[in-house]
Amino acid sequence: MAAAIVVVLTVVTLVAALLEAWWLAVTAICGLAGAALLAALDVDRRMRLLARETRREVRRELGASGERYTTTLKELEALVAATQILNAQLVGRLDRLQGSIEQAVERPRADPTADG
Repeated sequence: MAAAIVVVLTVVTLVAALLEAWWLAVTAICGLAGAALLAALDVDRRMRLLARETRREVRRELGASGERYTTTLKELEALVAATQILNAQLVGRLDRLQGSIEQAVERPRADPTADG
């Protein structure tokens, strides 16, 4: 249902822009923004409910067995190390991407005879 409303508002926006009915285009865009806001609020509400339910379920399971999970220093160090590795990989990929973009931008500038 929500997807259909978004599609209809998008089509109305496009048609209104083509017909230069700006008041209608702006109204449809406001409707799209409102739909996006409502979707974001719904996702936030659902995530809070899921987190609450998950905590309740974990407490129930741990309470039934009588044990309590505690994080050791080794586990925390392993988590930090894994995060640092992932961060380094991401930074490396971003650096390569930036280099590729800079080369692509500089290539047309370096060749003045190229079409463009």
